Amino acid sequence: MARNVVLVLATLLALGAVLGGYALWAGRPAEPPPARPAMRELPPQVQAPDALQLGGNAVTIPPGGEVLFRVFDERTGRPTDMLRCRDWSWAGEGKREIRVSEPVLAKLLPSGMIATITADEGQFIVERIEQSQLKPKLGWLAGHVRIEVDRATAVERPPAAERPEDLITVAMERIEFDLELGELKSPGLVTVASDDFEVVGTGLHLVWNQADNRVETLTIEQGEQFVLYTAAGLITGAGDTAAASQPESAPAGPARAETARAEQRGARGRGRTTSYACTLTGGIAAEQRRGDEQIGGLRADELRLIFDVGGGAGQALRRGGRDPATSRPDHENGDRLIVRWRGRLELGPTAGPRTPEEGGRRQIVATGRPLVLTRGDGEVRCARLEYHDETQRVWLEPEVGNVVQFSLGPRLTATAQSVYVDRAERSVKLLGDVELRSRRGEGPDARVSTMRSSYWAELRVAAGAEGQRPADGPALEFGRLEAGRFVGDVHVDLGPQRLVAHRLDVSFRPGAEGESLEEL
Repeated sequence: MARNVVLVLATLLALGAVLGGYALWAGRPAEPPPARPAMRELPPQVQAPDALQLGGNAVTIPPGGEVLFRVFDERTGRPTDMLRCRDWSWAGEGKREIRVSEPVLAKLLPSGMIATITADEGQFIVERIEQSQLKPKLGWLAGHVRIEVDRATAVERPPAAERPEDLITVAMERIEFDLELGELKSPGLVTVASDDFEVVGTGLHLVWNQADNRVETLTIEQGEQFVLYTAAGLITGAGDTAAASQPESAPAGPARAETARAEQRGARGRGRTTSYACTLTGGIAAEQRRGDEQIGGLRADELRLIFDVGGGAGQALRRGGRDPATSRPDHENGDRLIVRWRGRLELGPTAGPRTPEEGGRRQIVATGRPLVLTRGDGEVRCARLEYHDETQRVWLEPEVGNVVQFSLGPRLTATAQSVYVDRAERSVKLLGDVELRSRRGEGPDARVSTMRSSYWAELRVAAGAEGQRPADGPALEFGRLEAGRFVGDVHVDLGPQRLVAHRLDVSFRPGAEGESLEEL
């Protein structure tokens, strides 16, 4: 779950990278094109065979007609920036505003990805610099505004229509920007979508810090929903973490060399790791669904995600090495996590990792009164949950004076003063006063059995099938208990059988999920 939410948020961060990039090159005179232009690297929709090129410091372009402005990399000859419009005209007084129709802006990002912005129309306020050059300062785009990020980084790449799994799109009706302040606003509905996810909200506001080369603030005033077309590690399983962690398939030949150079330039541009915190508030409700069936859920008042990226959004945006032909998400019948919330989404820089080894964090902190996590017949109630996706560890804490409560099936419950789960070690540690309680039978003849300890208890979860990694399966999987240890004033009450001890080691019968303590 955390890995895919980071992908969504990194897409929004990429808007800042595009904004900052345009602020740096806007108004710069275009270099004369080298002898080996390679326009095929830019998306097909921005190519125009007979478009006019701008160059030099004293070129006059009369209003009307199609215009194409391109900037080339001096070393490679690759086009790095493009501005195109079907026609343009002066607006307002003093020839300080330019009106354009069907504008297309494309930029090659330092990571090798391409960002493209299209709209029906736009208007810019400009200032004159160096005689005839015009530098955009602020303006707007309106009508089917679309920002497309192509996550592929290889120089040679098939047309975008043949690889939809590589594309992320941001759609809105109007966007307003100020390049001097590094500010971008969209007052209406905003939709961010890819093959893996979709996020919908209203009222986007982004501020880009050009000095530090990072997003300073990003807010969505009112959220609607996230949809992640994947398994959610916190709720139902670790998901495809193996594939997601593998590098992209390396291109061959000259493409490999050019990609390596792009990586080096990107690394120099990114510099240090940048850490962000994203907070969602207001009635958060998450459902994990498989087809029409709900298999898990989460209810909380606030959800906070902390994640690290390599000095920008590029690393988090890149796709892993999965084969899209065989593992593209099944949007109708596959797993999907649907998160709805009524409040704001706020994102901004936060304190980075204490050491370089701690980089790459993907951490979720959820709070609620109560916070409820469900899976099948199981349920967990607490006040605070902290989940570290990079280490597969979970901490659960109750409200002051209360306990963490578990429902481990229709007849088995547990309580503790706090809980720590280490999925890699298949260990669940319950601290403080611990109680397991089960009810066998119905009505007045029902029998209640208990197992208590006053110091701590540790439950061991059975390993999965042969070849399955220990971390596979839900983060809070108590159904496959293998063994347990209870320490400190242990009391076991199984009706006719009672036991008192300082320490008790037990083994649980395989295949007895959710049954009573006697049957376990």
